[in-house]
Amino acid sequence: NYETIGKALAGTKKGSAAGKEAYNKLVQDLDKQKREIEDMNKTGALYTVCYLYIDGQKLNKLSSGSFGNILMGYTNCVNIFSVGTNSTSVSPSNDTAKVVASANPNFILYDKKETLDQLKSSKTLSKLNAIKSERTLEIPLADMSLPGITAGKTLKKMIDFIYPAHGATPDEAVKATSPKNEKTTKPQETTAPKGEDVSAQYNISLTNLTLAVNSEGE
Repeated sequence: NYETIGKALAGTKKGSAAGKEAYNKLVQDLDKQKREIEDMNKTGALYTVCYLYIDGQKLNKLSSGSFGNILMGYTNCVNIFSVGTNSTSVSPSNDTAKVVASANPNFILYDKKETLDQLKSSKTLSKLNAIKSERTLEIPLADMSLPGITAGKTLKKMIDFIYPAHGATPDEAVKATSPKNEKTTKPQETTAPKGEDVSAQYNISLTNLTLAVNSEGE
């Protein structure tokens, strides 16, 4: 597809070469991010993940036939819907829900707030460790479907979520299947360093100071 589009935009030879180069650059970026994760995960443990979205009021998923499944694979996680199906068609809400409930994935990705609300309102799905421990991440469905620069950014977003604090593996996620470990399944949180107070140096009063869009002056 990259080469075909390149030909249409810039000619058979030059366009084809440009398209191939763009594709290779994308794959190299994805591979680089995956290798970094492999270096982080010294335990070799596999974490499970799924991507859910609402389509026609029904809960749907990204399975092995989707580009989103490829992206999830670059996180070194296993998509619970990547086994035994090559279809991305809408599945009955209860079928998808049953698979999710049975697999109890370590991490859940979703398209929008309404989807997360539906998961939380379900008596069965609300009990999932990922839901109770807030190991859920919102990513627009379009971002899981675009094989371009967006793919690299989407992958980084997933990696930063699954592997917080750059280099720390989510050992809590491995223990998520045990109810007694529910309190330790939330990803490690990092706090940005507190900045130095230089208000006195510049003779600035921080009392009632408000900043907004288009603010000007000292």
